[in-house]
Amino acid sequence: MGGRIRTTAAKAPGKSELLERLTALEKERDDTRAELEHERQSKAKLQGELEDARKRNPPAASPPADLASLGPPPDDPLAGTAYAHRVMMISLYDAAKDDTISSRERRKELRTIAAAAAKLVPRSRVHKAEQIVLGNKAELEIKAREQRTAKLEKRPRPHGQEPKQ
Repeated sequence: MGGRIRTTAAKAPGKSELLERLTALEKERDDTRAELEHERQSKAKLQGELEDARKRNPPAASPPADLASLGPPPDDPLAGTAYAHRVMMISLYDAAKDDTISSRERRKELRTIAAAAAKLVPRSRVHKAEQIVLGNKAELEIKAREQRTAKLEKRPRPHGQEPKQ
């Protein structure tokens, strides 16, 4: 078995094979272009939606001066409810004078804030009463001390009465 080694020379692709490859590459190129165009359109659409959203919802502004003047909320729970009530009253006023919202939205906003603020009224009044009591505590203690150490003075007797013995 004397073997002959067979060698096959690689055949050069024929004209039809080259045309098929060229057609496939052109199709792939056209598909890629279509995908890129679709991505460009999607990106432009998203950018337009983002701009619309920015116009509808401008970036958050700093709080109004009257809210900022309240300072940070207190740590005491009763004082915190009074603070929250003041914040709501300022917000209620701001909503009432806001000309960027429709009257329907304004009424809804005012009702919502008023309902929430109404729940805090009893607690804020308790805080106010507590502050009055605490504020007058020193004054009340001074008056009580004065009453305990008051000196009795003799008063003149009414006319015609004699002292009893």
